[in-house]
Amino acid sequence: MNEFILHDIWLHQSFLPHELKTHNGQSLSILNKGHYNYTDGPDFRSAQLSINQELITGDIEIHVKSSEWYHHKHHKDSAYNNVILHVVYTHDKPTFNQLGMQIPTLILSNRLNPAILRTVLSKKQFLCSGKPIDLSLWQNQSKISLIQRYDKKRMHIETIHRQTLGNDWWLTSVWIFLKAFLGNHNGENALVLVKNVNKRIVLSCDSEIKLISYLLGIGGWLKPTNNPLMDSNSKSTNSLPLLGIENPNILSQLIQYFEFIKSKYQLKRLPEISWNYKQVRPHSFPEIRLLQFASWLYKHRNLMDNLLNPNYPISEFKKSLSPSEFNQYTPTIGEAKKNDILINGFILLQFCKQNPTDATALLNNLLLQLPAEKNKIAKQIECLLPTAQNALNSQQLISQFQEFCLVKTCLNCQIGSNILGRTSIP
Repeated sequence: MNEFILHDIWLHQSFLPHELKTHNGQSLSILNKGHYNYTDGPDFRSAQLSINQELITGDIEIHVKSSEWYHHKHHKDSAYNNVILHVVYTHDKPTFNQLGMQIPTLILSNRLNPAILRTVLSKKQFLCSGKPIDLSLWQNQSKISLIQRYDKKRMHIETIHRQTLGNDWWLTSVWIFLKAFLGNHNGENALVLVKNVNKRIVLSCDSEIKLISYLLGIGGWLKPTNNPLMDSNSKSTNSLPLLGIENPNILSQLIQYFEFIKSKYQLKRLPEISWNYKQVRPHSFPEIRLLQFASWLYKHRNLMDNLLNPNYPISEFKKSLSPSEFNQYTPTIGEAKKNDILINGFILLQFCKQNPTDATALLNNLLLQLPAEKNKIAKQIECLLPTAQNALNSQQLISQFQEFCLVKTCLNCQIGSNILGRTSIP
């Protein structure tokens, strides 16, 4: 059991509603369950209850165990003084607010439909496996899960754009594309790197090798002493044979350029970045991806506005990732990685910049032009649902897994609620 499942159960009132009583035997009627609170504070706001025939309006707080009230310090927080009901799965301790008033508690452990209880407590990855799935329900649910996931991505990007990157869409675009190049294992480092990128330096580099040296340098791979590229014990020794091992002149030139840039622009403090190599194949090592990104960025740094134009053809962007676009010492990008950059870079930014009214149609149209992804998540969930024929289908499968299956919010899913039912009344 977890708190998010209990939120869903309360939201849908999926428990036996008859003859409700609080932990100390007071009669309880739920007149209004309240509205879900997406910000700090109690979980549901403006609920209306009748306790012992007395009408009460206030907030609802939900925990797995009632003692979590104290673990979360709610007893010291005035924001929780308006809580009128504590909803828990297990009651192990009475709860009091900051004013010293005891809060009535509703215990749900004996009020859940056995089918729902077995489902939410199941250790199966997909709780509806073995159940017949209505394909018409899936068609509706797939649209919901896709747009829900992409809306979350959009909100996250807009927050970073506004709060971290100074409302600069050029920097935001660089961040998103770099994150797409680095992939899941090192994508979180993209923001650390971009926050330390000097836009003026990037735009003023008059050669590709200078821009490569700048980005590899602030990434931590170009140090005059103890250089990881020349360290025989380094994991990156064999990953850049053309950038230092077989061609030491290029490595020396990169270090020289970076030392010049450091001096000219007084780059005294460089970011400390912990690059991840665990379960990363050599061709996807972060320095390889950063090298590819730097080479790509040099040619497109002045074209970011074009790439954000909804009329810019996806085929043209894909050409920018072709082998002919990269120099002789930059490894080329495989087809699967190209599609990954298209989906998580180009298409994502197109979606974010498009008018919300038209964004879904644009997203669907762009994804339909790409082949289905063959990643682990898509393969896992295809055992339940139709095989993906294109990137739109595979993104729907991934979105369904991440937004519903992974967190077991079955009662919010049209497929899950159809199997389990919205109510727990036998």
